[in-house]
Amino acid sequence: SQVRAKHILIKCNQADPNDRARAQERAIELRQRILAGESFAKLAKDYSDDPESAARGGDLGYYPKNSFEEAFEKYVWEAPLNQLSDVVKTAHGFHLIVVLDRHLSKADAYEQSLKEKATQQLEGAPRYDFMRMSDPV
Repeated sequence: SQVRAKHILIKCNQADPNDRARAQERAIELRQRILAGESFAKLAKDYSDDPESAARGGDLGYYPKNSFEEAFEKYVWEAPLNQLSDVVKTAHGFHLIVVLDRHLSKADAYEQSLKEKATQQLEGAPRYDFMRMSDPV
């Protein structure tokens, strides 16, 4: 399985609360600008602290599963395609992420289909009110 995403990284010194606040505020501001119609690629080139992807408008290319830190990894494998993330915090700083493409291996696709079936079955299962069972008869 592989995923392709683009991101904007605003680095900060995690030990410095003022620097953390500055970086988070910048990420929030950039997110608002993107939602208002500004170009993700242009903002990535101008503001991202990841020089390699910034030069490509934030594009990270394709990566296999388990390539990123937990919060980033969770977003890229679960988010809808082409949807701008909320601000995602990692040890590197604050990210704005858009998933561009996702290819699942047959094993991962099968596992995902099992999870979806289980969720559908749970959602359709009758619900019992256990509190009422303790009512006097």
